[in-house]
Amino acid sequence: MAVVSNATTAGRLWRNVVASVVAKGSAAAYRIALVPMLLWFLGAERYGEWLVISALPSWLALSSFSLGSVSSSEIALEVARGDDVGARRTFSTTLVALLLVSFVGVALVGCFIWLIASGTLDCGPERLPSWATAITVGLLAIAVFVGFFAEPFAAKLRAAGRADLGIQLNAALPWLELLCCGVALGVSSTLVSLAAATLVARLIFVAFSWWVSRTAKVAVWFDWSSVRFDRIVPLLRKGVAYQALPLGHALSNQAMIMVVAATLGPIAVAVFGTARTMARLGVQAMELINFAVWPEMTLLLGNRDFVRAASVHRAAAAYTVALGTITAIGVVTAGPRIFTIWTLGELSVSHALMAIFGLAIVLQSIWHASLIVQLAVNEHEGVACGT
Repeated sequence: MAVVSNATTAGRLWRNVVASVVAKGSAAAYRIALVPMLLWFLGAERYGEWLVISALPSWLALSSFSLGSVSSSEIALEVARGDDVGARRTFSTTLVALLLVSFVGVALVGCFIWLIASGTLDCGPERLPSWATAITVGLLAIAVFVGFFAEPFAAKLRAAGRADLGIQLNAALPWLELLCCGVALGVSSTLVSLAAATLVARLIFVAFSWWVSRTAKVAVWFDWSSVRFDRIVPLLRKGVAYQALPLGHALSNQAMIMVVAATLGPIAVAVFGTARTMARLGVQAMELINFAVWPEMTLLLGNRDFVRAASVHRAAAAYTVALGTITAIGVVTAGPRIFTIWTLGELSVSHALMAIFGLAIVLQSIWHASLIVQLAVNEHEGVACGT
């Protein structure tokens, strides 16, 4: 069992915090820049249509059964215990499992796209041709499946004590997507080109993640002889429990968008979706702490260093609740004015709606405060019950 010094722990935590600040700041800046760009090229109505259509493939993220997230913690725990062989088996098995899931998913999505293109299913706005909706959904769906493979590569960096490098890679993804989307919209202001740009960005990101992870100083690599199909079931069991988190987010995010679209129309979707995006910047601040602490908590608990893990947890919980409260106050007081400026004056939002989002931020901060302990040790069943 490896011994981790206070200096090593503090150094890694500091690097993780700095990298998380950059990553969350990058994601926030991306959302801030993306909204006016899409409104400029697409207009308010087609922007609302994009939010509706892009919500459909987002549900496919659940088809990964959170194998990437679960295996990341499992690999780090095994490396911390000195079980490099077990970590290699988990890594190899996870990649094969995700590949099988992706093949099945692409086949099912192909059938779904054919139904849309043939007019059997009406999943897009009335004025958008069925073939355009089908192609857009298909490209976004493939982008989701491609994105599955980035997390196992980042897991190697976490296990090597370089979680900050993986976080920095995630910080680059939003800007890569923004660049690709900007180029695509400059060539053709269509939803199909926007979806194609998203897919290209994901392909580049996963390829670069694989290249960077090759340098990780951990005895973890893909090996067909290390694949153990009997390990898929235990990983799936934990993954299904962890799935409560993305499922809850999907119900909260995509399902609400579709309800608003069905009852109030695309303009209301643009207002609601954009206001929620702005409010979620506060949630990003809380997740920043989680992303910074999670890898180190896994290594500390894997080494059974409970005293230091408890100290890290207390500090993280205090900062999480404080950040959530401050952000909620800012969203309620300054949110509507910032919203109007952000959307180039084309949309407006009430203080009442922002107050509801602010309350949600405070409640989430309380829940996030201790979530990280269960995630760090892959004990997701409790998380599932809480979700």
